[in-house]
Amino acid sequence: MSEADDILEWHRVEGAVLGSLAIGAGVLLMGPILAAIGFVGFKDDLVPEVVFAVLAGICVIVGPMYAVLKLARSLGEDAWLSARKDGVVFERNGKALTLAWDEIERVDHEPPQTLVFRRREGDDFVLHERFATIEVAELGKRLEDLRRKASFGLLPK
Repeated sequence: MSEADDILEWHRVEGAVLGSLAIGAGVLLMGPILAAIGFVGFKDDLVPEVVFAVLAGICVIVGPMYAVLKLARSLGEDAWLSARKDGVVFERNGKALTLAWDEIERVDHEPPQTLVFRRREGDDFVLHERFATIEVAELGKRLEDLRRKASFGLLPK
């Protein structure tokens, strides 16, 4: 039996995808707006027309570059949470924290996107993350259900 056979659920942390796209698209959208203002509003004055055209060109170049670079950074971060037969593992960039089911008292969800693993002994483990395939509240319920099953020995062997 391999380690992959021990995994019950696996969820990847979602990066800041929508924010990066929104800011990049907003800057890109400013390009044609500035060009229109420059060419329509200052059609008889060459200096402001050229200034607005240069600003428009900068926006058209910088907007997509910003979005691509931010997306590459957020998607390059490797972070995930897995529920296994022996406990919960959270890994980020090669560093892992494993919590055995018997050391977790309960799993709570605190709005908007916080999971709290209440430990029987020691400090709680708090995750402020969004996950790509599931809402944090639903994930909290599923992990708490798995914790209860583990406490009664009902997880698959």
